[in-house]
Amino acid sequence: MKDVVLADFDAATGAAGLGPGTRTASPALAGAVDCAASWDSFGDVDDTRTAALVTGLTGRGWRVTHRRTEPAVAVTLTKGTWTRVLAHEKPTGATGAPEHLSLLALRSGPACDEEFKKDEEFKKAEADNHPSV
Repeated sequence: MKDVVLADFDAATGAAGLGPGTRTASPALAGAVDCAASWDSFGDVDDTRTAALVTGLTGRGWRVTHRRTEPAVAVTLTKGTWTRVLAHEKPTGATGAPEHLSLLALRSGPACDEEFKKDEEFKKAEADNHPSV
């Protein structure tokens, strides 16, 4: 099923005119490779392309379940056991930073829920071992 999610990423981002993104993964989720998929892009991002991306995803069977416009555009979509969050962040002020678009899809179910729990425990242990100064 993750292959379908990734194919949806590729088709919808391509149709929206978004340049190549980067597929990213948390090393802590190595055991959950079938439970999470992510994609990030900096640069060719704007409101029109973000709207086209949402349209492309709904055309591929994703259903919008939540939408927020401030402080950043965020749309939550679901398809089967997957929940996808699309976030479009715009830099504030004259920073010159590019706009950022991220897609994160997480699969629900007992096996994935257990892997995500392990990920949270890993993050907590890392934080405990490397406290902020």
